[in-house]
Amino acid sequence: MQQYDASSSFAFLNDRYVLNAGMFDVSRDNVAALTTVNDVESMVFDSPRTT
Repeated sequence: MQQYDASSSFAFLNDRYVLNAGMFDVSRDNVAALTTVNDVESMVFDSPRTT
């Protein structure tokens, strides 16, 4: 598994307003997922990516 994260926070008008922003990139290997093909449910292993 590999994961990257970056975030920042900004305060405005004497801390009355706060803006938070973040970015992330996560990838995992061999994640189990159920899938159905021809009415047969099977478990497969995949490498999903979340950005």
